[in-house]
Amino acid sequence: MRLFAECGVNEETINTNVIKPCKGWMEQFSNSLKECKCSNETIAFRCNMVTCLYYKVFEHIIREEHRKKPQVSLQILLSQEMYQLTVYACCTEVVLHSYGVHSLRFPRVLQIYGLSAFHFYKIIELVVQALVDKLSRDVIKHLNAVEEEVLESLVWTSDSPLWDQLSKTPVPASTEVYVQESPHFRRNIAVIDRYLAPMADQAKKQLFKDNIKPGQSLLVQTNNVTIKQDAACSPPQSTSNGETTPNSTPKKAHNSLILFFRKFYSLAVVRMIDLCTRLRLTDEELKRKIWTCLEYSIIHQTQLMKDRHLDQILMCAVYVICKVSNSANNQVERTFADIMKCYRQRPLADNHVYRSVLIKPSTGENSPERGDLINFYNKVYVQCMQNFALRFTGKHKDECSLSPLPAGRGDAAYSPAGQRVSERHQLYVKPLTSPPPTHHHLTYRFSRSPAKDLHAINTLVSCEVGGTKRGAEAGDVVKRPRCAAPGVARKLQGLVSDRQAV
Repeated sequence: MRLFAECGVNEETINTNVIKPCKGWMEQFSNSLKECKCSNETIAFRCNMVTCLYYKVFEHIIREEHRKKPQVSLQILLSQEMYQLTVYACCTEVVLHSYGVHSLRFPRVLQIYGLSAFHFYKIIELVVQALVDKLSRDVIKHLNAVEEEVLESLVWTSDSPLWDQLSKTPVPASTEVYVQESPHFRRNIAVIDRYLAPMADQAKKQLFKDNIKPGQSLLVQTNNVTIKQDAACSPPQSTSNGETTPNSTPKKAHNSLILFFRKFYSLAVVRMIDLCTRLRLTDEELKRKIWTCLEYSIIHQTQLMKDRHLDQILMCAVYVICKVSNSANNQVERTFADIMKCYRQRPLADNHVYRSVLIKPSTGENSPERGDLINFYNKVYVQCMQNFALRFTGKHKDECSLSPLPAGRGDAAYSPAGQRVSERHQLYVKPLTSPPPTHHHLTYRFSRSPAKDLHAINTLVSCEVGGTKRGAEAGDVVKRPRCAAPGVARKLQGLVSDRQAV
């Protein structure tokens, strides 16, 4: 109450905009727990946990908001019930995951509170920042997975509010959401700008550098090098429903849209680099071609993402660019079988992504037509992207400017050492890009190598193996006695020296 008083918010506003809505959300959560046949004691305890967590996060965000924009009245923020509801829903997800309530696994929390994924993702990062010292690593990892699930598919459903915004504002290019005047732009975005709709005066703000035009395609200008684009090849602007309109001066994206596509592009480039690594596609120019194709499909053929998955569009982009870039001197062509095989090797990969792709949406009484990734490529993707992909071949090969790769989510994807799997041991895991240089390495291939290979690695790490020598007949690993500890060895050596001195 003291915090609200310091910010100029009266008690009546607090009761109306904070306390009463919170009681209603608590009742919704309680009803969902009753459906799971939880005891009354458990329901009361978990509802109390969510509410306490909500007030703690809410207080932290209000303090940060008042620090960033002290001149703005917090009553505007408190009037945004959607914002407060997303905070409460995210706190609910933290509690559900912490106590292992699998029957209410995400995205069930969105159904409990009637939330859209597009609104929910905006608060995840803020909740983690508010509770970073109190959340376990497992919970933070779960919230990161939730955010990725939202960005890759849930936010692209046909009923998502994202399409309403894209009908008014074109999809920004990756350079438009990354190149800002301040390097701390994302950190200084206020919560109120994440949830409020664009205002007339906000549309006039210069969010980007003057030399970057809003809505311009990176295929025309990159790194201050401009090429002429034939009028016949100029891509028309694509709306959310797939219809094209003549080129016109587009509006600038609002802060909330900028933040969304910054996260989306970061996730997309990490997925692309990971897939290229698994496919052993190491040429940087080829990666930029794939990224340029993927970015073009998002900007100018946005309808491809409706009710679909980011990885579906990515795998199609990899296939078509490898196909048109293949030559006798540069064998880079990959089949869909190769691409899907490498995709399955990703952590948490789901084969449903490439086995059930939307081909044709439902019309009236007809159910939607679905098929595998190859059917989608032949029936839908080629129709939208064939003309653009052909620009990378023939006489137009050198006329297409390539988009730069944006920064990914974290440094793990670009670290040559790989990802560290333990804080106690210097042990790293990374995709196998090339065979081991010598025969002295022990290799284990998941789902392919026999169990004895894994046993050999385990015994080697435990200092129970002398090398890779095996028995001639039985093929068992040849063991040697466990190595003596360094301290024991020094004592034994000292004892021997003393006896020799005598």
